[in-house]
Amino acid sequence: MPFNFTFLSNEWKAWFDGYYVATHLRYIGLLSGVATAYLTVYKSDETKAFFEKRSGAIFVLSILAVILIIITSFTPVGEWAPMKSSIFSNLSIHVGKWYEILVRPVFSVSVAFIITACIYGNNVIINGIKTFLSSKFFYPIAQVSYSAYLFHEMFIIWSVPKLYAYLTPNYSNPQIFFITTFLSLVAILLASVIMYYLIEQPFQKIRDRIKFN
Repeated sequence: MPFNFTFLSNEWKAWFDGYYVATHLRYIGLLSGVATAYLTVYKSDETKAFFEKRSGAIFVLSILAVILIIITSFTPVGEWAPMKSSIFSNLSIHVGKWYEILVRPVFSVSVAFIITACIYGNNVIINGIKTFLSSKFFYPIAQVSYSAYLFHEMFIIWSVPKLYAYLTPNYSNPQIFFITTFLSLVAILLASVIMYYLIEQPFQKIRDRIKFN
């Protein structure tokens, strides 16, 4: 587990290779996206009927999916900086291992379910999510999302250990997690806006000129 490992040390790399980057650890996430697309393109009527006939179960699963997404998105585990303790420190080592093994599949399947439910479902939870995700607030975020994707990891790898070292004397690990998350989001969005206007848009215009000529 990475909690007490120095970033990019041999111990950290062993964890990264063993629990994070291998194809079989990403397969369920990829398969969830493929399955969602398949149901929408080839099994649309059957999927719609499934959601209509099982409205009660869909409501319960919608709540569960939202809870799982929140838990897996905001669990401070300390993957990028050595931490004195984590939420798993006082638990059996197997709890932390199973969390690392399951966190990405659970998140991926939950997101896939929410996407499918937003297309075919109709309950208070799903309608609220559809209204929330349909907000115009997300349109500019969607525009810069690819630039943010390209930039975010190298920024986090560089910044989080430095922020952790700076904040450690005065803040607890959960506080450091939320502070670094907030600062990272702000920095990543600012950088992605710059990349969008200076790199992405100019190349899109070049692409359009080539395509139409």
